[in-house]
Amino acid sequence: MVGDSHGDENLGSVLNHVLLHQTVIGLETKQQLQAVGEKPDYIVGGVGGGSNFAGLMLPFLPLKFAGEDMTFIAAEPKACPSLIRGTYRYDFGDISKTNALKQPGCFRIRRAFFLPPAPETSHAIRSAIEVAGKARPGSSIVFLYSGHGLLDLSSYEAYFQGHLEDYELPQEVIDQALASCPEYG
Repeated sequence: MVGDSHGDENLGSVLNHVLLHQTVIGLETKQQLQAVGEKPDYIVGGVGGGSNFAGLMLPFLPLKFAGEDMTFIAAEPKACPSLIRGTYRYDFGDISKTNALKQPGCFRIRRAFFLPPAPETSHAIRSAIEVAGKARPGSSIVFLYSGHGLLDLSSYEAYFQGHLEDYELPQEVIDQALASCPEYG
């Protein structure tokens, strides 16, 4: 794994230069797919700070611009959305307002792995499973397993004890946070 693989715990993932390093993941994925004669129909990645998803997706963007039929899906938690709610400002990477997922469903999926995935990874896994259920037969789905969740064991404990709240950030909290952000334009 190149670069920051656990963006929720530090600033590494949201710093601009990290995106450049993370594109190595996308470039390697692209080469691996070419080696087996595949092209992705879907590219799914979890979004904590955003660099893991963007690094996976960016090398495929020229293909999409050239007319290739592929869908990029950025999966994030409803508990702390950075893409789907709020207003478009520098702090927000996308305004598509899709793929926010509730935590308990993602935690159920995490149980299937020997090393528990990080929160943003579990969102990518769950989103990829949802895509697979809707995709046409024979579709190629790529998702990024971007990090382990060993630093999130207290969240797992809360989930297994039935104490993990199905939380969605209230709009008034988002509005308060946005009030302190500068507006450009």
